[in-house]
Amino acid sequence: MKRKARDNFSLVEVLVILAIVAVFTGMLLPALLRARASARNTKCLNNQKQLLLGTLMYVNDSTYYPPTWCKIEEVPLRWGDILAPYFAEEDRALVCPLDPAPTPYAGTELVLSYGVNNFNLQGDKRWCFWYPVRATDVRTPEATIFFADARSGQYLVGGGYVWQPEFAHEVKNVAYRHSGFNFSAGFADGHVESCDITDGSDWDAGQ
Repeated sequence: MKRKARDNFSLVEVLVILAIVAVFTGMLLPALLRARASARNTKCLNNQKQLLLGTLMYVNDSTYYPPTWCKIEEVPLRWGDILAPYFAEEDRALVCPLDPAPTPYAGTELVLSYGVNNFNLQGDKRWCFWYPVRATDVRTPEATIFFADARSGQYLVGGGYVWQPEFAHEVKNVAYRHSGFNFSAGFADGHVESCDITDGSDWDAGQ
């Protein structure tokens, strides 16, 4: 006599299947999270690469790095405004995928997640990017940060304001928002990398 085929799983079989699914999920989830973090980090670095390409085009035209802030005919301009002509329209909203609240700079429509290095604001103007810095005066562009992940709504990083000139760790306005407590940085020679531990030598254009 033929045995009647079962239409349903037993409770034990269901529990075994759920346990197997849980094991595989536990194995795959960390890898998926790492892959997502890596993709976000790559996107952020690509954004900064685009910023640096525009910056170096500006340097090629003017022989100076763009100042963080200036006035032209009494109109205040931040570095994002100065560099805007060097970006295609679709590249003007360069936002880190981990920036929790991308914010336009006051008085502009430019939304960016990055700030310009303003280390040494009270020092020699030749080496502070708040001012126009001659490209040939930057002694080690391959070791000098120009852009970095900034806290939302900030457009300068790495140094103090006039009333806060001290250099301190954590470096002012830098957003350590990537995995491993890292931040993305673009250097004055045009390369980009992820950074964690940083000190004044990374930001001082005069060294």
